[in-house]
Parts: sequence; structure tokens; C-alpha cells
Amino acid sequence: MRLASLLAPFTLGSPRRRARLLAAFARAEHASMLDLRLAAAATPSPARQAAYLSHALDEERHARTFAAAARENGGSDPVLGDAEDLFARRGELGFLAFVHHGESRGRRQFAALATRAERLGDARLATTLTAIATDEAQHESYTGALLVELSGSEAGARKALRRARAWEAWRTFRRVGRAMAGVVWTVSMTLLYFALLPFVLLVLVARPARRGLVPR
Repeated sequence: MRLASLLAPFTLGSPRRRARLLAAFARAEHASMLDLRLAAAATPSPARQAAYLSHALDEERHARTFAAAARENGGSDPVLGDAEDLFARRGELGFLAFVHHGESRGRRQFAALATRAERLGDARLATTLTAIATDEAQHESYTGALLVELSGSEAGARKALRRARAWEAWRTFRRVGRAMAGVVWTVSMTLLYFALLPFVLLVLVARPARRGLVPR
């Protein structure tokens, strides 16, 4: 929450940055909705299936709300996210731990941004963020209860959450690494081009190109 509070003046400081942030939230909520639908289809528990589907409806509504708010601030970026199928990749316990961790973080972030939006005079955005933070708190509560139920104890739930945080950190590291690899390659090739340019010019001066037939 402290980080979100510190970054709020920069992320909400202009309509352009605000639209970019809201579009990113819309994509994240849409991706979460898709993963929850996949989880509902895969879980063996009818009760958990109902809970996941209800949660998915909330995420779909959040995605539409954030997308509309982004457009109101001049945004035009696509707001459709991609499913990661975390249930199949991490199992139901790992999936729940990841969702619970994300809902907890989202609740804190949206609450901090709502406070900042209120201070900036954007009461409409503040109300939207506050309402979504309230939903996130409810999602955090039910996923926490299911996490304890599936893991068998509070200690088991905490262990699953630690694994989820570690996996997320590793996933983020890999994504940043791939992005940086592209940047490094581009910069390296540009520097190599300028480093070799004098030698290319020297060769052209020493051996100018000739037109027509070249004698043996």
C-alpha cells in the first residue's frame, strides 16, 4: 500500500498516464476472469465451481468498468487479457494461493489509488476504485478460507502463499529478463553498427566500387 501511495501522483497525475494505468487494470481483470472460468471448469467441487464463477463475473464487471474509465481519459488501447491457465499449471492449491495473494495486493493498491484520486478531485474515479477494492476484500476473504480448507491448516495456507509469492517473483524476473534481452540486443547491434561504420567507409575508399565488367 505504501508503494501504491507513493506512485499514485505519477500514475494519476495526467489523463494519459491515468488512461494507461486503467487500461492495464482492465487487461489484468479480464485475464483473471478467463483463468477463473477455466478453474471453475476444472475443479471437482461444485461449491468451489460456483465461487469461481461468481468471482469471474465480478472480474468481468471490473474489466468493463476500468476499460470505460480508460476511454473517458482518452485511452484507446485494447483491454483484453490473456488467460494463463494457472489452475492447470499450478494445481488448485497453487491457483488459490496465487489468486488470494493477487486479491490482497489489489485491495491495498485500489484503496491507495482511491485516496489519491479523491485528493486530486476525481470523485468519480475514487468511488469506482473504492467499490472495486471492496469487491477485492470479499474475494480475498473467500479465497483465504478455501486456501485453509484445501491445505488443511493455517500453516499449510501460509506455506502455499509463500510458494505463490516465490513463483510470481520468478515469473516477473523472467518476463523482465526477456524484455531486457530485446533491449540489450537492439542497443548492442546499434553500437556494433556504428563501431564498424568507419571500417566500412575505409574499405569503400580503398577499394571503390566499379561499374561495368571487371577485367581479370
